[in-house]
Amino acid sequence: MGYHVWHLRFAGAHILTNPAAAFPKVQAEFQNPWVVAFYAIAIFAASWHFAYGIWLFCAKWGIVSGDRAQRRFGYFCLAIGILFVAVGGARLYAFLSPPLQPLGPLQPGMMVMR
Repeated sequence: MGYHVWHLRFAGAHILTNPAAAFPKVQAEFQNPWVVAFYAIAIFAASWHFAYGIWLFCAKWGIVSGDRAQRRFGYFCLAIGILFVAVGGARLYAFLSPPLQPLGPLQPGMMVMR
C-alpha cells in the first residue's frame, strides 16, 4: 500500500490537479511485469481476505450457525471473492490494453469525467 500511495499520490504527475493523468499514470506503471504481478497477487489476497472475513464474522458472531448453514454461506462468500477477483482482473486488463494513453497535461478540447 505504501508503494501504491507514494507512486500515485506523490510521484510524477499530480493527479489531483490533473485528473486526466490518473489512467495513463497507472497504465505506464503497469508496463513493468513485476508491478503487474504484485497487483495481481494483491487483488487476489485482498479479495480472499474480504470474503473470508465476512464468513468468519458471521460464523463467530452466530449470524450463521450450524455446519450446513456455514458451508452454504461459505459458498456464497467464495462467490463474492471470485467476483472481486474477476472485477480486479478486468481492471488489470483495462490498464494493460493498448493503446497507451499519453501522460501529460490536459489538452484543450479533452473532456474530464467527474
